[in-house]
Amino acid sequence: MDKRIQVDVINDFYGGKILDISKIENECLVTIDLSEYNKDGFSLLRCNFINCTEFKVQRKEDREYKNINELHNYKIELNDSYLIESRVVVNCELNGENNARILIETEGIKVFDEFHNEVSLLDLSIISGLCSSGAGIDLAIGNTRKEAALSEKTIKFNEELHGYLINKEQYIQRYHEKGPKKEIDLLIGLDQYGEKIFTENNIQQLIVICDRLSIKYDSDNLNDQKIRYFAEKLKELCIEALQQKKRIFAFGD
Repeated sequence: MDKRIQVDVINDFYGGKILDISKIENECLVTIDLSEYNKDGFSLLRCNFINCTEFKVQRKEDREYKNINELHNYKIELNDSYLIESRVVVNCELNGENNARILIETEGIKVFDEFHNEVSLLDLSIISGLCSSGAGIDLAIGNTRKEAALSEKTIKFNEELHGYLINKEQYIQRYHEKGPKKEIDLLIGLDQYGEKIFTENNIQQLIVICDRLSIKYDSDNLNDQKIRYFAEKLKELCIEALQQKKRIFAFGD
């Protein structure tokens, strides 16, 4: 499993509290309580780190790591995750203080609900706010900026998905080489800190882009699954905007 996908998966546990950790052969089993920050989704999940060669907790002021068998003595809450070389690093609160991190080296991740049913990583991402929360560009229906800003009809062009498409479509390289523009540039060329208004003609173009994204990114890769989900939701937003004879505003963070 791609390390960046591992980071994405663990970020979906943001705010979750670790209830139990155990090591069985080559797997590390972590039970996470998500009920406080994820009331509409899963309340309890078990995460299996497959072929896990490292799972260590370290307080930032200490050099020594906590033994996995001692971790039940601590209250651990997960925060953001990132990569350092091949390790996934998770910032966390230890006993209520934001002073620790977890280092994880694993081959893959599987997630199960409280009834032992495997949860697809796409479903986990959706429940955790894919297209509705986090950093990124908000797309909303409205004839004026104020109407769009107050609209409940909005989706999030997630920052990670935006970056993934920019990379896959070689947008930055084409921009610097002043190469020919592509149709998809209407979407991936959005400024993450600016604003754009999509007119009726632009919205029609977005629908075509969404259809082509769904066809092009048709693999089982988690990022491709997310792209298809986003394209489906964006197309629905576009169709609703056309039916209401309204525009779509894009607001960067």
